[in-house]
Amino acid sequence: MWTSQRLEFEGSNVQLFCRTTGSPTPKITWYDRDGAKITSDQNDYKILGNGDLLIRSIGWMKNMGLYRCEAENGEGKDEVSTFLYPIIEHD
Repeated sequence: MWTSQRLEFEGSNVQLFCRTTGSPTPKITWYDRDGAKITSDQNDYKILGNGDLLIRSIGWMKNMGLYRCEAENGEGKDEVSTFLYPIIEHD
């Protein structure tokens, strides 16, 4: 499910995957294209219960870039990154 890059049309909603397993259950933290921590229900972002990140109504200027998911528990830490590339749809 995870992919290092996503091409999606501007205006669409995009779900970036961050599925984890572990004991204890890993804590998921998402970082936006500027490296800032994303909190759930922050503007156009929503962190879903399964750890995925939903970005609503993506746009070229506001959303293009690298998004990073970090999973951490007492046993260690891992991360994945996805580059989101909004595509401008032409008629």
